[in-house]
Amino acid sequence: MAKYRWLERVVFLWVATVLACEEPPAPMEESIRPVKTVVVNAHAMGSARTFSGTIVAADVSALSFRVPGTLQTVDVDLGQSVRRGQVLARLDDTPYRLRVQQARADVKNAQAILAEARDRRARIQALFEAGAASRADLDRVVADDDAAASSLVGARAALDLARRDNRDTVLEAPFDGRVAEKRVDAFEEVTAGQTVFVLHTSGAAELELLLPDSLIDDVKVGDPVSVEVSNRSAGVEHYSGRVREIGSAAVETNAFPVTVAVDSDDSRLRPGRAAEATFTFRNGDGESWLIPINAFVPAPGSDQSVPLSERELTVFVVDPVAETVSRRAVVPLGIRGNDVLVSEGLVEGEHVVVAGVSFLHDGQKVRLVESER
Repeated sequence: MAKYRWLERVVFLWVATVLACEEPPAPMEESIRPVKTVVVNAHAMGSARTFSGTIVAADVSALSFRVPGTLQTVDVDLGQSVRRGQVLARLDDTPYRLRVQQARADVKNAQAILAEARDRRARIQALFEAGAASRADLDRVVADDDAAASSLVGARAALDLARRDNRDTVLEAPFDGRVAEKRVDAFEEVTAGQTVFVLHTSGAAELELLLPDSLIDDVKVGDPVSVEVSNRSAGVEHYSGRVREIGSAAVETNAFPVTVAVDSDDSRLRPGRAAEATFTFRNGDGESWLIPINAFVPAPGSDQSVPLSERELTVFVVDPVAETVSRRAVVPLGIRGNDVLVSEGLVEGEHVVVAGVSFLHDGQKVRLVESER
């Protein structure tokens, strides 16, 4: 019997030793929850209205030759991008080169006539001072000298014009852009001032649309606008913009023209494409924000039977640096569609969680996966 007791003691000590040597289990790490947020910004300070419009080029230029002639070459194609100073087309410059040659000859002839007139004037002036020539003789050679000088001035001006006309047989792009229209082909006869190309500025697009008269007084030049353009391959592309011009008179059905400058040089913003512009109209409640209704959770112990404007509501705000969330009390003013208007508790630029808020708690680690503006 004593033998078995001794064996039990040995087994017990061996088990205790093994258990003492094992490391304690590591505490379970809290999983980092991905969250979707909305950024508190100016777009949340009122009701949003969306209107359709058309993309246009910020600058449009109808290009033409200053002189008539026969098109010798057309050096660009429709839709081609061009750089400032690039040659677009040339006229046959043969007649203009001949005019330059003729003008040069006229200048040389005028110079010779003037030199002869001045030599004759000098001789008659000397004879007049010696009493060997009359006043009439002197007046005649002075007049001839003045006329020759005027003829030289005219000949030089004609040479300058001939040279300018010869230079104008080459049409160059006045700015970087894209050929929107090509109205001529090589060897056609064109007149001075006839539009041969229409050039759109590259890297600058605008959106033209109409706003109803009930809203036009709420829009100011410089107001921010969200612009969306549908793209088959990339889906909906989002751009920012600002109101650049507001029409002073209604053009149709009591609607006013508004031009929005798009802050992008995206080449996909081609003139003629349809786009949508979203305006945010202030709600008149001072500094307040529209936050999606699914971002709110009741404050602990709050009474849910009272109207929304009297409830104690909270949201979870993300600290992007610490990557944690904190519960924040807000003051609701009312519901605007699927949003809640709040007047206190938030600061512009903060990230408010809008999905899965019922699974969050103060100080929880999170990961931003998407932010809406």
